[in-house]
Amino acid sequence: MKLLNVLPVLFFLLFTSCSSGSDSPADEDMQSQTEMSEADTTDEQEVLSPPREVSAEIGNTEITIDYSAPSVRERVIWGELVPYNEIWVSGAHMATSIEFENDVLVDGNQVPAGKYAFFTIPGEEDWTVILNENWDQHQAGEYDEALDVTRITVVPSESEFTEQLAYSVVPQTDNSGVIELVWEELKISVPVSVNR
Repeated sequence: MKLLNVLPVLFFLLFTSCSSGSDSPADEDMQSQTEMSEADTTDEQEVLSPPREVSAEIGNTEITIDYSAPSVRERVIWGELVPYNEIWVSGAHMATSIEFENDVLVDGNQVPAGKYAFFTIPGEEDWTVILNENWDQHQAGEYDEALDVTRITVVPSESEFTEQLAYSVVPQTDNSGVIELVWEELKISVPVSVNR
């Protein structure tokens, strides 16, 4: 009889100890699923304009471009997402930077070796390309025209549709080439040459 009286108490104690723990496998699964879902959202946001780097040599000079690469994502780019006649970081987030290993000529203008912000002012007919000493800035909020190293005018051309903005350094002769920016159905080319 005594054993029958003790059994309900044991069952009760066993039941309450199992159900009171908050670290059950089910709880851990729910927590890990929440963490994964938050991580997926963060990764998706970061991937919208991922960081990119391109590098190549023109003549004896290595040219490196660091930028963030936005995508079209069914938006109207020129004149809307990127307004005409306003300074643009020519990418997303931080200003696009370009680094020259040695002195170069950009469309005939002397540019000392170093690292610069690559800004543009898109227009309907032509674009202004700007190399500026303050390469480490977010967007163009700290842009100072007094720090411009050079400004040149280029005429954009049509290109095949490119979903994600892309830069390239394209050698053409032993000591000259172009820096290209391609996005949507537009391309600009900036002539660069080096002294050998």
